[in-house]
Amino acid sequence: MAGNIILATLPSHTHRTSEENMGIGYLAAVLRKADYSVAVIDGWLLGCNNEQIARKILEIQSPVFVGLSCYECSLEDASITIAKLRAAGCNAPIVGGGYGPTFHEEEFLHIGFNFVIRGEAEESILQLARALENKKRDISGVSGLSWFGQSDTICRNNKIVPVANLDSLPFPARDTIAETMARKNPIHLVTSRGCQAACLFCSVASFIREMHRAPSWRSRSISNIVDEIAYLHETFGVSCFKIVDDSFIEPPRDIWWIENFAMELKKRNLSITFRTQIRSDRITEEIVEILAGVGWFATSIGIENGSPTALKRMNKTASAEQNRQSLRLLEQYGVYVQMGMILFDHETSMTELEENLEFLSGLNWPVTKGIFTEMYAAVGTPFAKMLARRGLVTDRKRGNYSYGHRDMPISLVHGSLKDWHRSHSAVYDRAINPIGAPKVLPKNGYGEYHKICLRLYRMDLAFFRVLLDSVRSDPNFDRVRKLTESRILDSQGEYLRISGQLELLDKKYGLIYDAESNPFLD
Repeated sequence: MAGNIILATLPSHTHRTSEENMGIGYLAAVLRKADYSVAVIDGWLLGCNNEQIARKILEIQSPVFVGLSCYECSLEDASITIAKLRAAGCNAPIVGGGYGPTFHEEEFLHIGFNFVIRGEAEESILQLARALENKKRDISGVSGLSWFGQSDTICRNNKIVPVANLDSLPFPARDTIAETMARKNPIHLVTSRGCQAACLFCSVASFIREMHRAPSWRSRSISNIVDEIAYLHETFGVSCFKIVDDSFIEPPRDIWWIENFAMELKKRNLSITFRTQIRSDRITEEIVEILAGVGWFATSIGIENGSPTALKRMNKTASAEQNRQSLRLLEQYGVYVQMGMILFDHETSMTELEENLEFLSGLNWPVTKGIFTEMYAAVGTPFAKMLARRGLVTDRKRGNYSYGHRDMPISLVHGSLKDWHRSHSAVYDRAINPIGAPKVLPKNGYGEYHKICLRLYRMDLAFFRVLLDSVRSDPNFDRVRKLTESRILDSQGEYLRISGQLELLDKKYGLIYDAESNPFLD
């Protein structure tokens, strides 16, 4: 048996409830296959704070290294946890991985990480483990590795070459499956990696570019995917899955692939339900009909906008009409939709906002987490780079650049919509959680939460209409602010009633809602 390795996640201060971490699951499986003893400590799923995570890590004797999976927003928690480990005498190297360390290596190294791995880490983490365990410290061959050299200069090894054949990876470790199922979460499943789109704001393509000649999208084979589904179903009784691919259908996945995937599930008598993420321009009625027939019950779609000019700016490949048609098809076949919307960016116009209100008002099926959202300029994305080139960046917070809008009326609308959502965000997030996360519920349970989500959606659109009319007639800050405050006050009774309904539904279906407030509404 090789040495001990610890893989952990930190607390996640988010408006989402905790879920499985598939990145750690894959890394643990790869290391165990190489005969390492791996302890998985999922701080988010277990509800641990920094001190509790540090204590759990300290219980493991002489680890080869401690790996922490992080986002940029985890910096403070990582700093606290590392300080506690060092104060308790833990001298093991601390290794950071994930989106945060990949895009913000210097910040993570500065707070105490010894190493950062940029990109997908299955092969690099094994290389690093062998180098550290043998005490040779010959880390020059560990691809994708960053660390501080002499004079605090960053040393960066060559980029990672990603695993080309995903079937060659072992199935991810499922150390936290009991906790996951106890929370009525579906079990996560990765059937592909990447996305062939090139949306201006998306971090996925930027993450892929951090690796050497990485294809934009890679797929597992149908037999390999269904083997894992069968294993989880037979071993743990899993029947509900969340397919966490960034884009479930990309070429060469086509109608032939969909038909064969469905046939394989039927051949093995696997009666399951599953949720996906999918692009609207990949949807056809034939695809929806086949997948819905084998358990497809929910999906998220990055619709983002109902204005043709805004969609073009975002570099979205689907048109507004394609988006409408896809949403109609999903409604027709009863597939619940969590619709991503981005209404604001640096060039948003009042005409575009009117087009979005018209688009949104014509929908009676999808649910959304809000219509206040602006396009986030995450560091490393094409959008962030474009803003920086044009000198439009005003601030940086949580790894995102801040920027202004084209004129004052747009800022008024955005600020008022944000205030509106802030006033009832806890109700909104709790209502959408069972469908968006999703949770494992009977069919009628989804319907009960869905009705509440649509009620909230209609209230949003009613306020949006009043707000646009007000700003168009007189874009006076004080007058619009008073209007917004009045509408918020008038709506509180209805939101209290909805909150009570949600508490009763959560109790009825045994759901735990322990998420924090939406950090993007600060």
